[in-house]
Amino acid sequence: MSFILTITLSAITIFVFRYEILKRKGVFLFPVITIVTFYYLFFYGLTTIWTSHFQLHPVYPLEVSFTTALYVLAFLVFQIFGYFFFSKLLLNYKGFSAPRPNSHAANSEITPQQGRMLLTLSTSSIVGHFSFALIPELQNIPSLNQLQQPLWYFGIGILIWLSLTPQYHVKRISVVAAAILFYAIHIVSTGLTTPLFISLFIILSAAFYWRRYTAVVATLSLLIMLFLSYGYVKYFSASYIKGEQVHIWGFQPNLSGNSIFASVNAATSRSSHALVLEKVTRKTPSEIPFAEYSPLLDAAINH
Repeated sequence: MSFILTITLSAITIFVFRYEILKRKGVFLFPVITIVTFYYLFFYGLTTIWTSHFQLHPVYPLEVSFTTALYVLAFLVFQIFGYFFFSKLLLNYKGFSAPRPNSHAANSEITPQQGRMLLTLSTSSIVGHFSFALIPELQNIPSLNQLQQPLWYFGIGILIWLSLTPQYHVKRISVVAAAILFYAIHIVSTGLTTPLFISLFIILSAAFYWRRYTAVVATLSLLIMLFLSYGYVKYFSASYIKGEQVHIWGFQPNLSGNSIFASVNAATSRSSHALVLEKVTRKTPSEIPFAEYSPLLDAAINH
């Protein structure tokens, strides 16, 4: 069933890409749903196929059942229909029209005043993110520590967007590179790679939207390198920063085919969301009972 799920996700991704980007004329919004379908294809399809074939010591089931596949497809299809329905409804109601952005479109220009406001907002958000590392006491304030990562994504997202606009400036791009490099050093020291992946995906989506294809190729290259270096990041953080041992099957801290394969295997296993969902599906409700309270009400009260 994993192969059928991957093929189906591939077909949905191609359809959405053609509809949202290639076939749409007159109105071009940020390709949100295309990015969502690529996310599902990778994390619920391709990684599942890889893990099913190459994972020697699995901690999750290696095959997706019909029920789990149906859940995944239902989640994705409902998102697609909901997004296209409400976006079309909103655009028709507002009479909105936005040509596809390009370097010659007048409406893609950002005025100096808008640029300064966005730059101030971006800088404030990034400084707010790093303030949690500089002032550890902020981590102990209830609910406030939940803003640490969103502040980074929000701030760097605005800065990347400004840097890739038609009137982008080399100095601004240098600031983006310096901020991400400093952030990468901080994150790698903790052994985490997910925040870096998300940051690079923000760059990739903005570069794709503004047709900065050189940036697209460069970002894809960095994503591949980061994915291949998963085991090395974990080893560096555990051994040199925390003084612990890294637990990745078959991985050795040397540059060899076996170590790279073990690193990719570990990263792919961690990214196989469909297999994680399969394990939860099998255990519900026999080992994981259904909640007896409203999750929505609980979320509203506690958040």
